[in-house]
Amino acid sequence: MTESIKQRHVAQYGSVKTERGYCEECKETAFIVDNRLQCCGAKVASIELDDLPTYQLSEPRKKRKVLKLAIKKLILEFQSGKCMYCGCKLSLTNGIKVHFDHVIPFINSNTSEHNIVATCDYCNLHKNDKMFDSITDIQIYMRSL
Repeated sequence: MTESIKQRHVAQYGSVKTERGYCEECKETAFIVDNRLQCCGAKVASIELDDLPTYQLSEPRKKRKVLKLAIKKLILEFQSGKCMYCGCKLSLTNGIKVHFDHVIPFINSNTSEHNIVATCDYCNLHKNDKMFDSITDIQIYMRSL
């Protein structure tokens, strides 16, 4: 059994725990799955996860703040009442329902009104939590659907 690993630990991403270790041969930290390093496939000794230190690698899930109606109206007014991605007409009172989307997905950002745009339900649900380099890239993606 090859043991070219050091600094074994449990990495915790939210509620998910997985074993990782530093591979001396590859010079990188890799996941250990089924007693094998994912970087090079080298076998490692089996060990109880409870015996390893645990490192929190992501923040606990942030709570979304509710946007005030005044902020929603300002965002919609700034966008001339249109979906930022496809350009369809939106309304807070009737017509196509307005969604307020995080351009940079919430999991990677926050609820700052500078990161939120008004969208139609179709665009918001299809964009979901995908990352894009720009709003233009999102618009191109929506047109391709």
